[in-house]
Amino acid sequence: MKFGAPFLGAYAITDPEQIKDYVQRVEDLGYSHLFTDEILLNDDPQNIFHESLTLFAFLAGLTKHLIFVTGIMVLPKRQTILVARQAAEVDVLSQGRLRLGVGVGWKEIEFKSLGVDFHSRGKLIEEQIQIMLALWTNEKVDYHGNFHSFKNTGLNLMPIQRPIPIWIGGVADKVLRRAAKLANGWIADETISEDLEEYIQTLWAYLDDNGKERNAFKIIKYLQMGRVPASEWRELVKYWENIGVTHTVVIPASGWEITNSLASHMEDLKEFSEIMDFF
Repeated sequence: MKFGAPFLGAYAITDPEQIKDYVQRVEDLGYSHLFTDEILLNDDPQNIFHESLTLFAFLAGLTKHLIFVTGIMVLPKRQTILVARQAAEVDVLSQGRLRLGVGVGWKEIEFKSLGVDFHSRGKLIEEQIQIMLALWTNEKVDYHGNFHSFKNTGLNLMPIQRPIPIWIGGVADKVLRRAAKLANGWIADETISEDLEEYIQTLWAYLDDNGKERNAFKIIKYLQMGRVPASEWRELVKYWENIGVTHTVVIPASGWEITNSLASHMEDLKEFSEIMDFF
């Protein structure tokens, strides 16, 4: 099991030194992944969410082993080839430490603000993933689809990982089918609990249908410390591991909310690493 920590965007951390200290401490505690959440447009001044790929480019030179995960990027709100190029840049700067977690999103007003059709986002993301995978593995690509059409096009800089792993988030059946067909992993929604094993069994069936190896596929589950007693952490993680979960994102006790200090969050992450004995 791999353990990840969140980048706490809800704390409105904008001081580069504070960002560096937090992320380096997460790495020193033994966490393997750093997950970001994403809001591009926001009307709440208390909540500032950094743009993930820009943040990762900054952090790439400040860390050695930490893997960076967009958890998740709402891909249909973004220009496809530009995301492919930016992701390739981060992958090079981090020496292959990027995982692109993507989803379709749910906030229709943001799509309208960005001039993107909200109701086509499912079909759009499938085309986007196909294009990015092609651009990350080929010097030149021809593509003609419903939303994109180009010929003899390639990235100026190719990534180290060819392709960069894509993890898809969401709980709808069509999302599970999409993940099994196009992605390398599935990010389970925070709300999934007792029915997690049922979701995974469905996912296994879809992987089998696509001729993909179960052992190579990643499953990511959030563990909210405030909802699970410390005495049950080991048992829960072991159960998740037995049913196929490969990565856990540890959310400090106060969740994503701005109710405790950043120091309190760090203490929670430290406690979890000690109890689970990362080292």
